[in-house]
Amino acid sequence: MLRKFFLSLVIFSLLVCPAMASGLRIGTFSKLGISEEEFNRAIRSSSAWNDGRHSRDDVFKFYDTLSSMVLALEKGDVDEIDLPTIVGDYVTRTRPDFKVSCIVPVWPSDLVFGFIKGNGALRDRFNKALQSMKDDGTLEYLQVHFLSGGAREEVQFEKFDAETITVGITGDMPPVDYVSPDGKASGFNIAILSEIAKRLKVNIKLVHIDSGARSSALASGRVDVVFWYYALNGNSQLFDIPEDVITSESYYSWSSYVHLSK
Repeated sequence: MLRKFFLSLVIFSLLVCPAMASGLRIGTFSKLGISEEEFNRAIRSSSAWNDGRHSRDDVFKFYDTLSSMVLALEKGDVDEIDLPTIVGDYVTRTRPDFKVSCIVPVWPSDLVFGFIKGNGALRDRFNKALQSMKDDGTLEYLQVHFLSGGAREEVQFEKFDAETITVGITGDMPPVDYVSPDGKASGFNIAILSEIAKRLKVNIKLVHIDSGARSSALASGRVDVVFWYYALNGNSQLFDIPEDVITSESYYSWSSYVHLSK
């Protein structure tokens, strides 16, 4: 059922894209609920390929990191890459040789924290901290400062004589999840983590992982928390959240993706 919902989201996205050339190779982040082969087979069988906007020869290729996706576009291994608009805007600012070739409206995609099923107590604590940040305006301030304002300063974490929560970060969604070239974590998500740590009076340990390794990192116990996002249509979950993962309440959302070309 989850896979069917996810594919519905993808098909909806493709329907509203303008006409493109035939036989495009499109890089996209690896999906945790479906293989690359299944993803392409399902899209080719959809009506989106019969409306004149897309070719049955188009192929989506999965990449576990933003850097590998950007490198693939740079080298010509793909013709376009598919990114959330806020990430695509960041990439085009830092890579003027890339341009937006297609804007894809989608159902709102919600940014959340992911936890392994069975760790609902930690999820509930994060939800409580997030709600207090919404209530007192802190969440809105951080959104403006790091997303609209483009802040890149290193985020500091206070130390407590308390438990340590390990959080997996990817650096693959700047300026939301951002890691500087010298390895220092910053961005909107990291600032939110710092504030949650203060409110829960816990220590946060950051561990770098690939986007495609988020689920396995949770399942193995390597990390306690990861960043995740999914889309909703009414009350139907449409993004690929594995069955063994539970999520926090949403704290940010976007409603479009972009295809970048060189």
